[in-house]
Amino acid sequence: QPGVRTPQSLFHLTALLIKSGLIHLENLYRYLSPSDGEIKEMHTRMALEAKQEAQKMNVTDVSANNDENKEKDVPKEPEKPDLPPDNQKFGLCEALLMVGGWSDAKCIMDKLPTHWTVAHLPIAQALCKLVHSTIEPLYRSHASKAARGRPYRAVSGGPSQAHSFDDLSKELFPMVTRLGPYLSCDPILLAKILRVGKGFLKE
Repeated sequence: QPGVRTPQSLFHLTALLIKSGLIHLENLYRYLSPSDGEIKEMHTRMALEAKQEAQKMNVTDVSANNDENKEKDVPKEPEKPDLPPDNQKFGLCEALLMVGGWSDAKCIMDKLPTHWTVAHLPIAQALCKLVHSTIEPLYRSHASKAARGRPYRAVSGGPSQAHSFDDLSKELFPMVTRLGPYLSCDPILLAKILRVGKGFLKE
């Protein structure tokens, strides 16, 4: 319903039903709002605005009078409505990651602009937690005791944990690829990945 936010508990329940196979994501996805077209339109608009802001920073400031004249000469574009705050696709994607439904969460990510889902901090954090769990056994075998930190348990029904470097390409690489630059939201995870990479280079 318009103006009513979808409760997190409903996202969680739906994610569990999808993970257990009682609901198929493709059958549900078409009913989620906003539409892919609206999301892509907002992504394009925000990317354009970011480029324009970057260009402004490289242009020498002109006098206030010139700025006023330009504003009078150039007609203002009508404001476009923002994407509804209740993004059900983002909410379901986050819930799927929290319950270990990586394959279905990946499907949602792949339908939308690259890295657009993980630009939403809760989704990036949920994916980081899943990476922590996936890399845990391999990381502990290559990290000193002082650097191991608290253990991350395997997510029930989630991606299989990596016990060797050969296991990385199956689950971990696709996760990290989809995180992209938003891996920076978890510096500890970034350090773990670097340590595992260092261990790989030594072998």
